[in-house]
Amino acid sequence: MNLVVLTFTISILLPLCAFFFFRKQLEKNPLWFIIGGGVIAMIGIYIYITSIEEKKYFYLGMLVPLYSTLLYKGLTYLFIQQFGRMPVDTFFAHEGNIWDRLFNIGYAFLITVVPMFTILYLGEATRAVS
Repeated sequence: MNLVVLTFTISILLPLCAFFFFRKQLEKNPLWFIIGGGVIAMIGIYIYITSIEEKKYFYLGMLVPLYSTLLYKGLTYLFIQQFGRMPVDTFFAHEGNIWDRLFNIGYAFLITVVPMFTILYLGEATRAVS
């Protein structure tokens, strides 16, 4: 498997798995997830700058963990402002109301589909310039 595709796939699956399986730790210690996403993003930026490959835009996919953590903090803040409580995890336990489910589905969509389309768009844009 190509290293670029593997890097991009892991960068999308890492925050998705953290959201689904480590939700309580994400809510208790969000700073560690922000620091971890920042470290991964810095590694991606370093690889992007020092890479001599033609398709080096895929390394920007390493910004996805930082994007997903900051997006979670922002969406959680908006949810708390609207409803006055933390959103309920509806992945394993089917409790909560429709707003909890919409929060979880919307967040999972935003951290999966948006980075994929962004990378595809950047790929098309670099092919059009070349």
